[in-house]
Amino acid sequence: HLGQTAMGDRPLPAYKGKNTSEINPTHYWDELDLDNRESVRLYILECSRLWAPVSASHKIATDAFTLTIAKKYQTFPAGTKILIPMNLGSLDENFWGPTTYQFDANRENLCPYHMSFHSVGDRSAGRICPGKDVAMNMLVDVMIALGKVRR
Repeated sequence: HLGQTAMGDRPLPAYKGKNTSEINPTHYWDELDLDNRESVRLYILECSRLWAPVSASHKIATDAFTLTIAKKYQTFPAGTKILIPMNLGSLDENFWGPTTYQFDANRENLCPYHMSFHSVGDRSAGRICPGKDVAMNMLVDVMIALGKVRR
């Protein structure tokens, strides 16, 4: 999915009220210095920020907890499965600012705060995608090789 997005085979989602589906990532790919692995890596991370290959995770509550939902308190027992929508963190306008839904592989804090591999940057709560480094290195290699063929 991430490779398809980065190569332009899979358009970015049409987030309601945003123009992300009109963004053509290959326009940015074609502008990259393909001899600079870091710039290619940042390009891939920005593709994954706008459309996370892993959009959610989960946690099983170890204790009962109470939330306010629709202005009412709701208590859930220990053992409740909680969905964590990580893709929402990647698209939080309070964090990423007014350019959240624009493509910018050089945006501030992209590396330490991307949430594409079941983590926040390289930090996790004990579980991170075991194939992260392999996937990123392989995608960088593929994007460089195919980018040179495209040109």
